[in-house]
Amino acid sequence: PNLLAQYIKNPMNEYNMDGPIAYYLATGDPALGRRLATMAVGWMQGVVNYYLKQEGHTSSFGKAPHGTKNFFDSMLNLTDAALFADAMTDEERERIRAQAAFLGYVVQRPDYWSPARGFGANPNMTTFVAGFQTTIGCLISSHPLARTWVSEGLWLEAPHYAMASYDQISACFLMARNAGFADHVFDPRMKKIAEWFAKISTPPDARLKGWRHLPPIGNTYKFEPSSEFGHVASIWKERDPAFAAEMQWMFLQQGAQKMPSVGGFPAAFAGYRGLFIDTNIAAKAPAYGSELFPENGVVLRNAYPSERETMLHMIAGSHYQHYDYDSGSITLWGKGRIVADEFGYYDRAPVADQSMLETPLSSGLDMRIKEFAPSQQFDYVRGVLGGWTRQIAFIKDSDPLAPNYFVICDTLSKPAPATWRLWLTCTQVTLSAQGALVAGQEDVDTDVFFTRPAQVKLLTEEKTRKTYGLNTNAVYCQTQWTQTGLIATQAHGLGFTAVLYPRLKSEPPPKFTALADGQAVRVQTPAGTDYVFLSAEPFSFKEGDIAFTGTVGAIQTRGNGVILSLGAAGSIAAHGHCLAADKAAGATQGKIK
Repeated sequence: PNLLAQYIKNPMNEYNMDGPIAYYLATGDPALGRRLATMAVGWMQGVVNYYLKQEGHTSSFGKAPHGTKNFFDSMLNLTDAALFADAMTDEERERIRAQAAFLGYVVQRPDYWSPARGFGANPNMTTFVAGFQTTIGCLISSHPLARTWVSEGLWLEAPHYAMASYDQISACFLMARNAGFADHVFDPRMKKIAEWFAKISTPPDARLKGWRHLPPIGNTYKFEPSSEFGHVASIWKERDPAFAAEMQWMFLQQGAQKMPSVGGFPAAFAGYRGLFIDTNIAAKAPAYGSELFPENGVVLRNAYPSERETMLHMIAGSHYQHYDYDSGSITLWGKGRIVADEFGYYDRAPVADQSMLETPLSSGLDMRIKEFAPSQQFDYVRGVLGGWTRQIAFIKDSDPLAPNYFVICDTLSKPAPATWRLWLTCTQVTLSAQGALVAGQEDVDTDVFFTRPAQVKLLTEEKTRKTYGLNTNAVYCQTQWTQTGLIATQAHGLGFTAVLYPRLKSEPPPKFTALADGQAVRVQTPAGTDYVFLSAEPFSFKEGDIAFTGTVGAIQTRGNGVILSLGAAGSIAAHGHCLAADKAAGATQGKIK
């Protein structure tokens, strides 16, 4: 009774609709129903006035749908609940349905929104307009044009805006199915997209209460967890219980959020969002590994899930709107600790703010992945952007605390000026002749060693950026982040090759030796001796019983065993054992005891 009294008396807006609507749907209380009906009538008139009179702001007709979706979606959702109420009079019901039809004609007009005619903007805004059209069509499904108004949206954007679109589409698909239109709720692509959000999410982040979150790549806020995984779990719990359990696990791993994103108000589920969280779904951790997302990027990872995950994410592909100038850039975690991060979303950040190569030869907007070869002990990826080729080799161990590290080879198609940057989250960077020691903020340091060029010019730079996102207490606000850039420059060269080796602070540093003019490196640690071969062009190397021909491969010696790996065509030999592959790409691996 006390809760009901509050819902009837207290002010209601788009941000606090969930409780009153859930209470009314569960009880059918007539007094609360009348409150919802009265508010819906007023809200609907307000939206009609907004578009008809255009007194809200300049050129409100077709203007910035992301700025109007809060009250538009919320009003329609409230109207849906109010139409269900017996407390609405016949005159109110007739008028509100006519006004909904008027709005349907408004948002369907080609001079309101039509990307084909040049009246449009970023893909998430087009999706929001499609959401307006779909929601109205579902609200008054008997209207002759309702089926025409029900449409699908799409996007090509960074995680924050892709999540905004996905949330809108998910709500619209549910409405469309319930209104008797096409059923896309369980389309396999909806499942695949949700998995993409989960698979690119970070390891547990000590800077955000130990939560995982979306990576701050492109125009994505710093520290952005999402409730969407919980909504997906609730929707799929009967159709695919195993998938729902994995989504529920990610929902809990991201702090069991109430909203799918930070910044702004995602209104697609306004009034109903709480009904799409089911705390009774059993959670189960997924078994994610390294994976290529051809038009979005690539993830290289090991020891998932654990507190000691090592993970590299690289942006690549044609789905590249609402990003920074960052295609080909990386973020990096080592042994469960952040090593290299992005600054977060403050504007369309320049190349100089990214962990990537800056060169006049990098023409075009997006890097394309040309080779991807994952395996249990060794991953390889190669991407090309204009005259810049980035190759990454990931040497992995079944023990997350054993050597798990990366070699990155950046090659230019011809001699040119180039600047290599890695933006580090650390307490200090100490330069050496061919690299640096990166002192981490927690219990992991990172050794950086350049095998190429033989005499590298290194410097450091501190940079601070103000952005919006969650702070370390998980409160949305303007935040300020400082990172240290490790920067290598060359006025006229062919690129750089660097080893990035995260290790516990208690471990001794490895011994690095550049071989074959920097195309190979020997890494010596208490665990054993590794040889890593990485070059844009085929080459040959021989040292004692060690031999290699090709572009990418690795030898890992552990005790009395050896692991031979090839990421592309070639041959490799060590300690009397040999491995050869004639395929252009793919992982070939042999473990010999």
